[in-house]
Amino acid sequence: MVNNANTGRRELNPCPLCDGSKKKGYLVCANCHKIYVDEAAACVLRDETPLTKEEWGEQKIRERLPQLAKEVHTAQNHRDICKKLKAQKIEGIFRTKIKGQSLGPDVLDRVREKIEETDGKKIWAEVGGNRVVRELRIAEERFQEAKRLLDDLMAKKSETKKEEPSILAETVEILQTPEIEAGDNSSKPRKKAKINTKTK
Repeated sequence: MVNNANTGRRELNPCPLCDGSKKKGYLVCANCHKIYVDEAAACVLRDETPLTKEEWGEQKIRERLPQLAKEVHTAQNHRDICKKLKAQKIEGIFRTKIKGQSLGPDVLDRVREKIEETDGKKIWAEVGGNRVVRELRIAEERFQEAKRLLDDLMAKKSETKKEEPSILAETVEILQTPEIEAGDNSSKPRKKAKINTKTK
């Protein structure tokens, strides 16, 4: 395993319950785990049965999912606003450069391309585009991680439910075997009675 800063960074995922990061493969970050521990301990002290960490995580993720979706939508709107501001600024530079000259469309297109090449990145940074794109990426990653975790939790729950009937079926099958007859409380299979052929 290569041990470097970049590899370590890739092993982190956004925590679905807060603005922090969690280790890959974990349900939540260390801070959110502490919240679960505190809540579970409080339940025990009230003589209540606490939720498992998975049950707690599922509940909390469901509660937060609408907020995460809203954050993605808001970040997308901010990105679109930045794109419009950038386009307006480039259009202003373009109009200044052509100074009302009557030029062919191919020349005008080339002027726009050159303005984009020379000033596009600077203008994008000025209107806050870099920050907004970073916020959007994080919001999307957090939302996708929350959905992935919820799907995993639901799949595990579904598998558990599928296992329960099979255990019940096995129990019924054992009870219905010919060796165990109704009214026989013995847990061992009943032996066939031997016929006594001796006369007294």
